[in-house]
Amino acid sequence: MLNINYNDLTTTFKSKLKADEILYLLYGLKTVVRQGFYNSEKDNIQKFCQKNDLFISWSDFKIIIQDKDSNFSNKGLKVPLNNQEQGMQFCYISKNERLALLAQLFEKQNKHARLGELLGYPICCIAYFQNSFNDQNTNPEITQIKTGILSLSQRNVDVCLLSHFPCSSDCFESKVIAKERLELLEQIAADREIEVKKILKI
Repeated sequence: MLNINYNDLTTTFKSKLKADEILYLLYGLKTVVRQGFYNSEKDNIQKFCQKNDLFISWSDFKIIIQDKDSNFSNKGLKVPLNNQEQGMQFCYISKNERLALLAQLFEKQNKHARLGELLGYPICCIAYFQNSFNDQNTNPEITQIKTGILSLSQRNVDVCLLSHFPCSSDCFESKVIAKERLELLEQIAADREIEVKKILKI
């Protein structure tokens, strides 16, 4: 059993959703994690990865969030790193250096399906995203999923069990992923598991 303190994770990553993803990575439920950080946050992320034998690769661009009044947004403008506006740089974290570098490369080459596979997204959901996501629909969330383990509706309050858009309200593979993650939270971060279940009404 790893000696990981959940509260320390949330302090380092500034978000419970990001802390959750790192837990999934450390305990083998994910092989690569992709997250965005501002320059002021990068040193702490680098130190955490070095301390925990994780490899990290950084994007050669940054994202300027467009919905600045929203607590959670998928809408961002990709700009060069030397752009003067404040933006987040993506990082790709893995126990395997090659996978971290591949994730960075696939993103750079706009190979979204290959990146989705590395991030552990179900094939059916990758296809759904490719068919649904565009400049006018940057949040292809199935809005009928208001509660339950597949719900994305509470990301604005840092609660969600998925890091991808499920292709349907009854996606079997997404349910398997969500249940595995909930079980891990129960074992490793019981308070977080209780919070997730309460907010998602599971």
